[in-house]
Amino acid sequence: MNEDDYYRLFEELTGRCELLLADGPMTSHELARVLERESFFAELDGENDPYAQEHHDLIDDVLAGSDTMLHHESSGGWRLASTVFEGRIATHRLSADEVAGHYLTITEAIGFLDMGLEFGDAFSGAAVSDETDETERWVGQPGWLADYTPGDLCAVQRQDDALRLFPVDESELGDGSLERAFMARWHEGLPKGVGGDPFTWLFDAFMSEPRIFTEPTLPFEELMASAGFEERDGWYGRAGEDWVPPYVVAQQAELDELADRYELDPCCRSELDAVVAAWRAHLIAAQGTADADVDYRATADSLDHSFVAASFEDLVTSSDESDYDEYAAFVTALIVHGRRPAAAHYLLGRHKILREGRTLDGIESYKQAVDIDSDYPLAQYAMAEIEFYDGRFDDSIRRLRRAGMADADLLALAPQPTGATEYRAGRNEKCPCGSGRKFKACHGGSAAEPNISVRERLNAKLQRFALEDEQMERTQVVLAAVQGAHPMHARADDFAGLEFSLDLLMHEGRFLDEFLHTYGVLLKSDELALGTARANTRRDLYEITAVDPGSAVTLRSVRSNDTVVVSEKLGSQDVQIGSYLLARVLVDGPETDDPTLDADPLRIDMRYRDEVMDALDVDDPVASMFALASWFQRASSPPTIELGESLREALNDEEVDYLTSGAAWSAAQGTAPRKPPEPGSPEYEAVAMVIAQHEANWVTDSIPALGGARPDEAAADPTRRADLIRLLDSMPQTDDPLVMSGLRLRRRLGL
Repeated sequence: MNEDDYYRLFEELTGRCELLLADGPMTSHELARVLERESFFAELDGENDPYAQEHHDLIDDVLAGSDTMLHHESSGGWRLASTVFEGRIATHRLSADEVAGHYLTITEAIGFLDMGLEFGDAFSGAAVSDETDETERWVGQPGWLADYTPGDLCAVQRQDDALRLFPVDESELGDGSLERAFMARWHEGLPKGVGGDPFTWLFDAFMSEPRIFTEPTLPFEELMASAGFEERDGWYGRAGEDWVPPYVVAQQAELDELADRYELDPCCRSELDAVVAAWRAHLIAAQGTADADVDYRATADSLDHSFVAASFEDLVTSSDESDYDEYAAFVTALIVHGRRPAAAHYLLGRHKILREGRTLDGIESYKQAVDIDSDYPLAQYAMAEIEFYDGRFDDSIRRLRRAGMADADLLALAPQPTGATEYRAGRNEKCPCGSGRKFKACHGGSAAEPNISVRERLNAKLQRFALEDEQMERTQVVLAAVQGAHPMHARADDFAGLEFSLDLLMHEGRFLDEFLHTYGVLLKSDELALGTARANTRRDLYEITAVDPGSAVTLRSVRSNDTVVVSEKLGSQDVQIGSYLLARVLVDGPETDDPTLDADPLRIDMRYRDEVMDALDVDDPVASMFALASWFQRASSPPTIELGESLREALNDEEVDYLTSGAAWSAAQGTAPRKPPEPGSPEYEAVAMVIAQHEANWVTDSIPALGGARPDEAAADPTRRADLIRLLDSMPQTDDPLVMSGLRLRRRLGL
């Protein structure tokens, strides 16, 4: 189905939904069932469109995108706006300005009746312009309100998808008892000290009570006043009560969270409130709606308290809609009007400086902040960050230690050099770490601390960048996707999950581009060359087609079918022809002119080949990132272990939890710190039983890596047997009953 066909179907679906909803409200699932019975989705089903399985999602898209429909939140149903508003009436008391200016103010109630109508078509037969001015008015031609005088009541009624304006005799008004009953209910539901949005009240009233506002009553504003409400800036609260709009409550909750995060005592919290109030006054003045009423000198003093500056900067810069230009102007005013040079002022706004790539300007601000107040923690943290990205790891760690960071946290920051025992190279050969030096002078030397390779240095900097506060939220989401967890429960101590998450973020998530833009000026030339080469290289799936042990491997791109010979001293000694690698190949590497593998590739089991290719083929990099994260999570998850009743009775509760949680499987595979279960133990027997059942089922299952064929069918088919053998070769060749074995599967299949 092409794009034109899809939009045609979308329009047809809109019309059909409107026709069905004319008989009354329905949920999207009810609509889907009716349309399925009518075979409305036959075209989608025939094309095997993904929406064929999610018809109600498509209907939701139609309903949400149509101006003629509204959602009924309380029941989950949908109604046509025309059936909801038909016959409803909103009254309005005309002012002298309105009569003289030939306009009608669009109040909350009138605005609801107007919903879904085209400008210019609202008032049938009335000479009303097709535009409203900035104060939300319906402007008519001179004379269209000639029958009214100031103080008169007029009524607006929705009829036949148009609005009708007519005068109302105040003596004939209804008592408004139904409307007041709804207002009383809203009155009871408002939290103490908090106002409410009249839109919410009106939405609930219109959608849930078909009789409300069907006769002229006092205007909505006057009804609210008679029910004990007062209006303030468009919000309504209980008259005589000290109340604030709900957004103020939300703002205070955000400040409370910041105060907790930065451990501000009550005194510093009050200073933060003062700074935030000054910032908001500055914004109002910048918009030209009020005169500036900001005591910049007092605000500058407030920022010097503890981590007030850090928490304030966090508040302002965390929003995607942050006004960085006004923020910079605010900071400049603080510096100009401050009582004395303050470290905090030079740090505020650094996000704007760094985001614009003016890193060297930012560093000057950091240096000034440290010179002004060497004991100011935020200045020390900022300078330590720059020293780290500049490669002065020891200086950075010493500075953070002086600022009070615990040694346990410091240890995780430093890049960890790889010990010489992990390398296999001749003393006069180039060191495999990528430094370009001879092995005997680098990792093969006798120095107490071996050199840190360019990859280790760059990876440490990238990891720190991804785990900074500014990026941590995005990092946590991807880490959770890799681990199959809620973002609140994602674990940064899951090394495999963290390593793969960070790699995805750096490339598909574009963190590497952001890092090079911001901190590239601080990198060593070899780090910058490696980072640039990585940024310009796409991840791919490769099949190993030839191996020269200890020297090189030949890779074939599954996507393009191109081949490349990669120098690989370590990995080439234990890889097999026909196996698959998910990797990036740097064709023009930073340390050598020969193609090299970027970092450690992931070895891909053949049964996951097609799934990985599907994830790689997604055009949108971010969508591809989450597709790969989802694949990694499923591929690394243990199989479900279901215990029979007799085995459950032989185990205690702790042992049952251990087995069914997947911990036993992980331990058996050597991916968990707990030792594998001992032979003869209930845990051992349970895992062995599950493995045996899995192997027995596997030979008759449809396997994506075999093009959907069953292994037993592929074993008997000469055209598929080679793929099956490669798949079996990619599995462990063992008789261990706790590991799915390619060796045992060969025997079972007669190979």
